[in-house]
Amino acid sequence: MSKDTPPESTELTVVNESADKPGGAVVVSETANLTPAQLRENVNLIQAVMREVMTDGEHFGTIPGCGNRPTLLKSGAEKLALTFRLCPEYQILEKDLENEHKEFIITCILTHIPTGLILGQGVGYASTKEGKYRFRNAGLTCPECGKMDTIIKGKAEYGGGWVCFNRKGGCGAKFPDGDDKIEKQERGKVEHDNPPDYYNTVLKMAKKRAQVDATLTATAASDIFTQDIEDMPEVIPGASFHKPLEDIPPTQPAPPAQRSTRVANVEYGSGGVCPPEHRGTTTQAPPAAMTDAQRGQIDAAINALSQSPEHRAQIVDWVEGIAGAPVDRLDAEQAARVIQQLDAQLG
Repeated sequence: MSKDTPPESTELTVVNESADKPGGAVVVSETANLTPAQLRENVNLIQAVMREVMTDGEHFGTIPGCGNRPTLLKSGAEKLALTFRLCPEYQILEKDLENEHKEFIITCILTHIPTGLILGQGVGYASTKEGKYRFRNAGLTCPECGKMDTIIKGKAEYGGGWVCFNRKGGCGAKFPDGDDKIEKQERGKVEHDNPPDYYNTVLKMAKKRAQVDATLTATAASDIFTQDIEDMPEVIPGASFHKPLEDIPPTQPAPPAQRSTRVANVEYGSGGVCPPEHRGTTTQAPPAAMTDAQRGQIDAAINALSQSPEHRAQIVDWVEGIAGAPVDRLDAEQAARVIQQLDAQLG
């Protein structure tokens, strides 16, 4: 190619196939420059998608304290990629940090499907050392059974003290007021003891950030959407952004697993026979308790989704609706169901 030959453009442009076919084909211009009319068509298409397809609060949203332009969310970036026929490809750089922490740097490359031209790329970073993944609010651990968050304050009418509550998966052990094994435990904000539990969550977060960045670059939509700042409430006091949960179909809690035990007509006492009302009864096997790993995954996913204390409470309510039980009292089956739903939300 001679120096007088203009380079091929990889800018995206929208042209109408004909005047009577508004919103015609999406094509890539191979000319050196785009005309103002072509640029205007790009903007018009994005704005039309915003009005007719996207939903405020789901695909984009405005965060108080971050200007008037909406921030583009992952679901909105996916809609724009579909509109402009962009196929994402990801390059993942994974780095091991101390104490089993990891960081992920992901590059998202967007290719125009009909032509194969690369139209843009973006970078996303996430690490298990970010505050919402690194720390948790620690409860009390039972010195007897070793389970976390099962200790509650005993009621005064039952003698006070501390109890490893059975309904939270505890062992039922009791401890008196002033017991150092309970009251000198570290509580509040503490580091997660097993960062690998959150590798998948952090990887998805880096992927999302890269995808949004690439979409803004490839579609030249930064004048319509601001940068990807849906995580900014963590660093901007008073800012909040609520992702809608009401559009998620409710999941009915599954009935607990039952194990039938037929009671034979065995003799009772000295020659007595099992009373009729006890014959053929069933007993329910106690469900397995939620594991510490499951508890950590749920905690990390809720932290990743929530953007304010009020929003966190909203998500917890939604989780409890899925499980049919308080989030701190889930059994293993309920916890698995909740983790599946939370992973779907993280994308």
